[in-house]
Amino acid sequence: MRTVLITVCTFVVAAIISGCTSTPPAPVNVSGTWKYRYSSPQKEGIFKLTQKAGKISGTATDKEAAYKVDGYVSDRFIHLHGQCPKTGQVFHIIAKVNGYNDWMRGHFTTKNNTSGPFFARKQLP
Repeated sequence: MRTVLITVCTFVVAAIISGCTSTPPAPVNVSGTWKYRYSSPQKEGIFKLTQKAGKISGTATDKEAAYKVDGYVSDRFIHLHGQCPKTGQVFHIIAKVNGYNDWMRGHFTTKNNTSGPFFARKQLP
């Protein structure tokens, strides 16, 4: 009985230790091509983003316009600002990037007070 108890305690301690030493998520890296969608009305487009340290730059293109994008990383969140040079349309996005850096989910707003959910998935090269 004592041997069984020692064996069970050993497994419990090993399970606790292995849970405490799990690998943390990778640092946020949004460089690459992303397919995004947002509602109000439902739209889709493509981001082409470059990240250097905590700064983000790139473009966003949908059926209506092309935008210049800049932003920054804060913890697992990205903050993006986009503006269309031709139309003056502006958007802001705050999104959380998952631990594998392959999708992000958040919220968008525009200068016209349109807002809603936002989602993007990284495209394979």
